[in-house]
Amino acid sequence: MDELSRRVEKELTFATRFGRWGLPSAEEMGLVGLPEPTEPQVLTFNPLEVEVREGRLDKALRLLKKKMAAEGVLKEIKKRRRYLKPSAKRRKKQAEAARQRRKHKRSG
Repeated sequence: MDELSRRVEKELTFATRFGRWGLPSAEEMGLVGLPEPTEPQVLTFNPLEVEVREGRLDKALRLLKKKMAAEGVLKEIKKRRRYLKPSAKRRKKQAEAARQRRKHKRSG
């Protein structure tokens, strides 16, 4: 068999095995018999709202900051302020765990 006929046979085998787009069928990927996917989960976000009463902007701002702290928004902003390499994240996490262990050892 010459080179051209081998290439044609190879292409035909590939096309019949993997279909038109070169993707394996569901049967070949082992996806037959799996349960149907469930409805996608929808995340809803409730905005933080603060009512400004009697023009007291300073009080409304304090209340907004308190709500943001309770939601963890400020902590997330601080965390995302700069990129932390995965190795540095690990070291920081380990240091925090060691600190917590020492803290619990003192109190317990």
